[in-house]
Amino acid sequence: LTDLYNSEYNPESMIAFELGSKNTFLDRRLRLNGAAFAYLYTDLVFQTIVSVGEDPDPDDPNVGPPASAVRQNAPATTKVFGVDIDAAYSLPAGLEVGVYALRMDSKFGDGTVVNDSRIGFGDNSLVDLGGNYLPRAPVFTLNYSLSQLIFTPLGSFNWIIQGQTVGKHYLSVFNGDGTRVLPLVPGTAERPNDPSDAYVGLQADPRRLTDVVDTYTRFDVGAGWT
Repeated sequence: LTDLYNSEYNPESMIAFELGSKNTFLDRRLRLNGAAFAYLYTDLVFQTIVSVGEDPDPDDPNVGPPASAVRQNAPATTKVFGVDIDAAYSLPAGLEVGVYALRMDSKFGDGTVVNDSRIGFGDNSLVDLGGNYLPRAPVFTLNYSLSQLIFTPLGSFNWIIQGQTVGKHYLSVFNGDGTRVLPLVPGTAERPNDPSDAYVGLQADPRRLTDVVDTYTRFDVGAGWT
């Protein structure tokens, strides 16, 4: 394992740019904030899970090789660009409507060649993450809410209904969506034309693993008395 992964890795650094504005309108009934940002990462550190030994019982599908978390550096610059808008409008009777929207594009730079432990180790398991999305970084996120604050002689009562819609995203740097992942041809930046398992000598095909999370929406309801 020490021959395949360095026990030491470079420090991660980032240059951040952000430009935004905070505003109120209509006698402070409308709050409207917005910002655009860019993050440029050098030597971005990410974590993968790799096997660190032989499978003690290859015939038992419920038993696998021991695994460990390993950190790697992304050798190419990783860029994150985005814009966000936060708005809230106060209605009569203590009601308020709120909306928050985030649009983000976060991808590894071209030439981010790393070891894909799902395929194996060494030159035959190198893949280029260039163009892949960073893990847990949806393209868009939308939050929305309706709330009310009611004052009474005995205290105040408040309730809120809020929802969140999160765009499609991935849970790992490999952006597995169930399609075959081929390693780079050793010594080149190209992939082989032969998609057969024989190229890497695998009986199973972990290259078809998926870690995609499709767009989903959730709602929450809350209330309180003070």
